[in-house]
Amino acid sequence: MRLGLPLLGALMTERGHDVRIYAESLSEVDWERVLSSDLVGISTTTSTAIRAYRYAQKVRDNGIPVIMGGPHVTFLDNEARTSATTSSATKVSRRLSSWSTTCRARDPSIPFSA
Repeated sequence: MRLGLPLLGALMTERGHDVRIYAESLSEVDWERVLSSDLVGISTTTSTAIRAYRYAQKVRDNGIPVIMGGPHVTFLDNEARTSATTSSATKVSRRLSSWSTTCRARDPSIPFSA
């Protein structure tokens, strides 16, 4: 696991959000909890991109917006945007400020500044 996810998790928790981070290499994903979320972020590397796109679709199929990021999305953002499984309910992000904007839009009462 890279430091990006724990950093984002700590920032979000500090601002009042309930955050859970799942790393498949460490434990199973609690899909019941994921599918009861208000917003889901998915970070992916190239070797996990196809699976990440499928997970994003599963989450979106349940009406939950998705933000995708990570090394693969950073370098191949057009692929992430045009993936057969990527819909308009997915935001492709290369910056922490995208989290700020999205979180403020979802709950303006919780301040967030990166």
